[in-house]
Amino acid sequence: MKKISIFAVCLVLFLAVCYATSGHLHLPGHGNVEKQNLQEVVVNHVTSTLTNGESVEFVSNGL
Repeated sequence: MKKISIFAVCLVLFLAVCYATSGHLHLPGHGNVEKQNLQEVVVNHVTSTLTNGESVEFVSNGL
């Protein structure tokens, strides 16, 4: 009986890690990966077009 419970715990932990690393689980403070990628692309594009040492900050994606 004890071997079954250890196996079950290991299986549940393995599946939880797989699920968390697949991008389907959004942990608090980590944000959405797609949103972070969008912000990075927009900021990089706009920054490349600025002159005179101006800076840009991504505020919202409007959704």
